[in-house]
Amino acid sequence: MAIGAGVLVLALAYAGIPAEPSAEEPPLLPVEHTFQRPVLLMRPGERITYDIRMGAMKLGSAEYHQEESVEIKGKKAEVIIFQTRTATFKDTETIYSDPETFLPLKIERDITKLLSQESITEIYDHKECKVVITKRVGKREETIVIQKDAPLQNALLLPFILRNTMKLSRHTRFTVTLPKASFQLTLQGLKDVRLPTGRCRALYFTSNPRQFEIWISADRRRIPLKIKGFGKIGYTFLLRKYQVQDNQGRE
Repeated sequence: MAIGAGVLVLALAYAGIPAEPSAEEPPLLPVEHTFQRPVLLMRPGERITYDIRMGAMKLGSAEYHQEESVEIKGKKAEVIIFQTRTATFKDTETIYSDPETFLPLKIERDITKLLSQESITEIYDHKECKVVITKRVGKREETIVIQKDAPLQNALLLPFILRNTMKLSRHTRFTVTLPKASFQLTLQGLKDVRLPTGRCRALYFTSNPRQFEIWISADRRRIPLKIKGFGKIGYTFLLRKYQVQDNQGRE
């Protein structure tokens, strides 16, 4: 997973998520009923800030921001901006997605490293189950095409697909097809998660093969609270701030 300050920032406690101290590893609890889909599927003005951690060490921060929808080729598209910052790296992704399926339509990435800059454009064709990726570094340009046997998804959108699913119950499964990986996500149950602001009750998802663990708040907003990735470099995105602003920048 690759992952504008507002004036009014809601601390997690003021966002209505219960917080309490905990010194023990939170147990997995059963899901005893079905969780209905949130009232608001997409929330323009929603801004979520995460700490990026490797173990106990903070590497940087990431911010998700829901923009107003736009039109792409005459069709409505939701717009999400996800920006990741570390001491030596900045990655800004603008993701245009289908409002009904939450599948990516187009992704624009601008990446700044210490000594280089690059841009990446991804164009998705879900009828053909393929994505055309164009990478530009200086004057060099490279294009590759990846085709699978199912519509391609985007790792950054996965928590938001989960939060907008109509109903969730224990062992609900999702088949995920990314350009370079395929796996299943399963809702295992309810689990408390520790955040910088305290402890919260969450819907806990795992993947098979082991790619991600995802915690979504167990309320009607279904806020992605924690995202843990496994691979060569393990990382954790941990919610730091949550806010919703209108188009005038007001809470």
